[in-house]
Amino acid sequence: MAQCWMLIAVVCAAALVLQPLVKTASALPITQERQDFEARKEHLCRDAAKGLETIPTLLNSYSEDFALKEGETGATSASSTDLKRVWQLVNKMCIDTRAINAPREGVLKASGSERQDESDSARASQAQHHMANALLPQTYPRQERGDVDSTKLQPFLAATNWTSVKSLTLRGLRSPTFALHWLHTTPSVVELDISHNSVQTVDVCFYDGCLSQLISLDLSHNLLTEVPSPLFEVGKTITSLDLSHNFITVFEARTLLGLPITELDLSDNKISVIANYSFVYPAKVQVLDLRSNNLKHLALEVFYNCTSLTHIYLADNLLDEIEGVEFQPLQHLEVLDVSSNYLTVVKEGLATASLQSLYLHDNIITQVDRAAFSLGTHLKNLTLDGNQLQHLPEGVFAACRNLQALYLQHNQLKSVTQNTLQGGDSLTALYLSHNHLTEIKDLGLRKLATLDASFNQLDYFYLHSSALLTSLDLSDNPLSAVPDLTPLTQLQLYGQRDHFMAIIDLSVFANMTGLRVLDMDAAIGSTSAVVFSRHQAPAWSLSDLVFFHMANVIFPHEWLHGSNATANLISLHIGWPGLNETLLPNRQLCSLLGPEATELALESTSYTTLELCEGVSLKTVFLMNNSAIEHVFVHGSPNLVNVSGCSSLAEMSVPEVPVLDISDTKIPPHEALCDTQGSTILIARNWSHPRLGQNSDTKALITRCLEAVNVFDLSDNQWLASLDLVEAAARTVIFSTDPTLSPDGRYQPSRIAPQVFLTQHTLVECELNFDDPYIATDESVISRRLGYNFQCDCVFGSVQGGQCLQSAHSSSHARKVQAKLLAAVFFGGVATTIVCFFVGFRYLGRRTAFPFTRQQNNYTTV
Repeated sequence: MAQCWMLIAVVCAAALVLQPLVKTASALPITQERQDFEARKEHLCRDAAKGLETIPTLLNSYSEDFALKEGETGATSASSTDLKRVWQLVNKMCIDTRAINAPREGVLKASGSERQDESDSARASQAQHHMANALLPQTYPRQERGDVDSTKLQPFLAATNWTSVKSLTLRGLRSPTFALHWLHTTPSVVELDISHNSVQTVDVCFYDGCLSQLISLDLSHNLLTEVPSPLFEVGKTITSLDLSHNFITVFEARTLLGLPITELDLSDNKISVIANYSFVYPAKVQVLDLRSNNLKHLALEVFYNCTSLTHIYLADNLLDEIEGVEFQPLQHLEVLDVSSNYLTVVKEGLATASLQSLYLHDNIITQVDRAAFSLGTHLKNLTLDGNQLQHLPEGVFAACRNLQALYLQHNQLKSVTQNTLQGGDSLTALYLSHNHLTEIKDLGLRKLATLDASFNQLDYFYLHSSALLTSLDLSDNPLSAVPDLTPLTQLQLYGQRDHFMAIIDLSVFANMTGLRVLDMDAAIGSTSAVVFSRHQAPAWSLSDLVFFHMANVIFPHEWLHGSNATANLISLHIGWPGLNETLLPNRQLCSLLGPEATELALESTSYTTLELCEGVSLKTVFLMNNSAIEHVFVHGSPNLVNVSGCSSLAEMSVPEVPVLDISDTKIPPHEALCDTQGSTILIARNWSHPRLGQNSDTKALITRCLEAVNVFDLSDNQWLASLDLVEAAARTVIFSTDPTLSPDGRYQPSRIAPQVFLTQHTLVECELNFDDPYIATDESVISRRLGYNFQCDCVFGSVQGGQCLQSAHSSSHARKVQAKLLAAVFFGGVATTIVCFFVGFRYLGRRTAFPFTRQQNNYTTV
């Protein structure tokens, strides 16, 4: 007992000695005496992590390390005489002193379904608060951040009652080893998440009953190179194991012997070989995910005895051949995904009798055996898109009596006939876009509801058996007229975009009372006009439509005036040269929109002033190529406004818009740009105004935009000819979600992804450059963080009077500059580039596309 009191005194004395050091930590230099003191304290805390049984040893080892004053032990409550209380005091001292200057990265989350008493709940809350700090390295003022010492984990778990915890999440562990015995104080944990750490190995748990109730274990996003063998000792109840995003290279037979795993995720590893019988144990696996590995082939009996498997994911590997016999023993297999590989042939028997979904898209398949799907009597979804198919054998789908969705887009098919699709009696969705089809005659598909045949070479189309068809897209085909759609009385969505038809007879749609979407924007530059051959114009109205897209098509003016009384559109595209305020006043234009309208496109008109549209909350506004327009007023706060090509536009009023394209306009530079207008994306190509040039206002605008927006495009602007204008681009931005400071205390800008700054076809080139400057995460910790800036220079390297000069070798040099810029953007911000391309083609483009979508492994039509 005397030893216990003495250890308490050691703890109290240590706290007293540490207190003044902690309070003045930001001001004191790191002296040798302090380093020695902190080293002794660190040893104490590290040894304390070994458990209660080490207390006598601690007493002998550290009793002389701290000066104890007589009577100090009396300050401790007499109720703290047991070993556990002493243990908790040691832990508290280690927790509190380490947390003072530690950067806030470690995370512990715990939740339990059982009710705790008030004291237990309070202690658990306090322990979680301490844990968030204590999983971090001890740091001194102005010291670079080190690795997390994960051996500090056990004291915190031992300091309170964790028996009610059911779910436990640990973050911030950078130690290469994780010992399962650290968690012996959490016997009720069912879900354990140790993902997104730096674990390389997992040590055994030598306590009885350790993690005896564990069902789900997540070790993803670590540095494991093999499946941890200690899982055999604690995994008797594990049914879900996630080892994805590691560096596992080999998966050997019986690796998980005896574990009752039903879901095994090994995706995004480095596995190149899986031997025969590898999944004999565990034999209860139902879902096996091997996506994004380096598999080149599958052994013949790799799935031997895996009769419980229902889902196998092999996408994004290096497989160039698969034998159907490999999957025949899998009597319960429902989903097989071998997409994004290098398969060239789909061989006989690949579709097993129980298979419901087979994903073969994005391979290099040139041949499909006629018997490839001969056993696929339960097959419902089949993807063959993104391959190199030129021909499909007749009757290849004859056995697929339950096939509902067939994806054949992005191939080289020249013909798809009724014989090709024989057996597809249940087919409801057929995707044939981006092929070489020249005609589609009746396919004999009586249940077909969705057909996408866009981007082909169709000059003939006729269906009479598919009376249930509701969605049809024939866009980007050389059809000379709207085909005969008489049998398709149930049609709800019809698309024939980018056509060159001289005459559009809208009478074809007059009796389609269910029609909701008519997407027939003509190709830019074409001459197209609407006629009504079988009905008077006023008899055909917009009362049932929600999407009406007929840009670049001339309408009879009497129809325009007769339709606005019944229209209730969500999306409207309209416009042709000559359409102006006289033919369709602003108020009548807006009356075509319903109160829920989200999109308006008004293109290539002769309007001079537009006011859009009070009482309607438009989200996207396309006003491109209205060369006569001078004033635009947009009510509400849309997400996107595109006025590019409005070469006379000098005034635009919109309260707030995150994405703005003012290319080829005369809009003056003003303070709202990159603030309330274009706050996320500003496109200003070939932007012309007298106030733009080598002056302080232009520099202030560019500086503001570089600080605010995600995408800033100043390409094709000849006034951009001075490095002084883009001086702000050289400032380093830190990759972080939190505010950061430079070592001297100045604000350091931060972002989660790099910006895109484009200056193509100007005299200034700016390349993305990565940097790792020192930053201060708080008042005491300085560390390096990854960041970026833009290095700008004159394209031709010549400067006179602060201006970049044109060179005689402009064309060849410009090509080099463009290549360097594209490389910088690609390597510097792939994610951001993808977003920008998406925005560019989807939103800043001419208009929205026909509403067909496909989702990975979940193919749907909206």
